[in-house]
Amino acid sequence: MNLRLSNHARGQIEWLEFGDQNSDQLVVICHAAATGAQAYHRLAALLSADNRRVVVPNLCGYGETNLDFLGDEFTVKDHHSVVEYFCETLPWSQLHLVGHSMGGLLAFQLADRMKADSLTLVEPMIFSVLDVKEDEAAIKLDQELVGAFIRLHEAGQSEEGIKIFIEAWNGVHWHEMPESLRQRIVDLTPQLYRETQAVTFDQRRKPMDWPTCPIHLMEGGETLLPAQAIIKRLREHHPEAKHSLLENDGHMGPLFNSDAFAEEITAFWEALGRPAQTPK
Repeated sequence: MNLRLSNHARGQIEWLEFGDQNSDQLVVICHAAATGAQAYHRLAALLSADNRRVVVPNLCGYGETNLDFLGDEFTVKDHHSVVEYFCETLPWSQLHLVGHSMGGLLAFQLADRMKADSLTLVEPMIFSVLDVKEDEAAIKLDQELVGAFIRLHEAGQSEEGIKIFIEAWNGVHWHEMPESLRQRIVDLTPQLYRETQAVTFDQRRKPMDWPTCPIHLMEGGETLLPAQAIIKRLREHHPEAKHSLLENDGHMGPLFNSDAFAEEITAFWEALGRPAQTPK
């Protein structure tokens, strides 16, 4: 595992790297909230096969990444700055963006701007695609989880608040997690407080531009309703997208079952380089 630090005009960025630094194939993985670059070391190592260069930056507020906000308060555009840095400064002739959960929102928003050759979204938190009426149950569940965390955090009970959030999305009991991991997540609660409010469903947000590159949509068979609803809406808008359902995985499948997710992602990339089959 090779963690590096790079200077940025607004501070510094910490990032994880695997693979060949001279490769013209660049993969940038955008991590989920409450995780960080190191959580993706297995997935990144697997995706670096076949002469790919894989980088996983720690987003704003994670690890040693420390950037001044673009405005008075945090927005997802501050995370954009981290991802853009690598897409714009590292050499590549093929760029593959992989985004998980909150990272999926970032990758979705940046794909066309960064001229990505492909986009893999693992249960992305793109709430703006949901329908207020038809997806009411999914929206309600998300707002309940986010609302409980925010209320408890503001009441000085950050650990209790993040416990509810993590248990729901990670599918594991809080006290079954290593104490060091629990403490690391608790230390992240100020950043998670900012992120949840910036990412959760808000019908006032303007619709986003839809990416035009090939898309791979991935989900676990045991995930929560909001993630299922978002994937469903994305598939409706992108019927040509590759869809991978990993039946026995939940929202954190890329971390808990990295080998299976890497296999599906790699197959997607390999298919992009194959000519279309002519019907016989």
